Amino acid sequence: MRLNRPVAVALGIARAVPVALHAQNHDTVWVWNARCYDPTVIAILVHLDGRPVYRSTMPICRWERRFEKGRASFRFTPQRPLVWYGYRSDEGDSTPDVGDTTAANTPFEIDLWQAGGETDAIELGFQALARDGLHMNSIHFVWPTKPGATTMAPGLVLETWPEPRPSHGDAGGQQASRPETFEGTYVLDTTGLAPLPFFTPGLIPGEGTTLRSASFVLKADSRFLAEIVAVYTDSAPAEVHITGVGTWKVRGDSLALNCRWSHSVWKTTEDISSSALVTPSGITIPKLWHLDAGLFHREGALHFVRFP
Repeated sequence: MRLNRPVAVALGIARAVPVALHAQNHDTVWVWNARCYDPTVIAILVHLDGRPVYRSTMPICRWERRFEKGRASFRFTPQRPLVWYGYRSDEGDSTPDVGDTTAANTPFEIDLWQAGGETDAIELGFQALARDGLHMNSIHFVWPTKPGATTMAPGLVLETWPEPRPSHGDAGGQQASRPETFEGTYVLDTTGLAPLPFFTPGLIPGEGTTLRSASFVLKADSRFLAEIVAVYTDSAPAEVHITGVGTWKVRGDSLALNCRWSHSVWKTTEDISSSALVTPSGITIPKLWHLDAGLFHREGALHFVRFP
């Protein structure tokens, strides 16, 4: 069975996944097993374009390798096409990987299992199975002490993080996907798999434009402040700043935004509402102002990370 290495993002902006420390067969490693005594509970979330499609937890602990027993699966049917990279498709010597596209409303079964245990991590295998066979088979690293995220297909993201242990007398503990605080500055990291800066026609009407940055601040008084910076070429390169002012509110793991945008070229006379998913790895939002998957000519929601 073909196994691909993942496109993964740990908490923060770094995209490279640290190599787990290899353990010998006789060593004690991290395992996923329902029999773990006093386990570390890991939250599992799979979301498509910022909308959750699967939530669960996995108990992990340090134990002998022979106790690697964890396995789970779920089914979902995306309402848009998905593009899978690296399993059925590959880059050629001089051609890019065009991907393996599955049609909208294709039912999938997603399998998760412990593919390996190391002294500092669990290798979580995942595969995507449709009626015509496998479209993805890869690895996500589960870290016992920090969040991690892997892009299964542009817009389809697998995230894991350790749940906080409930304090004495708090039977329910904290909600799994909520960070402790929301206030702070967030910067656009990627849209789908596209990093910034990103060149695109049409952001400035009639001009080729480079999107240099996008960020927003969630203030403690529920104010929302945003700025998008783009550069276009007229007679000379010109930099424009599009600003947004509005409000924000969190309910569960959903962030609701109401914002009015202003610039000499674009002005909104009404508040524009947006909704986003909040996880420990950042904020995932399908659209902010004119920034969305259509603008970037690829599928995938916008992913903002906290800075610094």
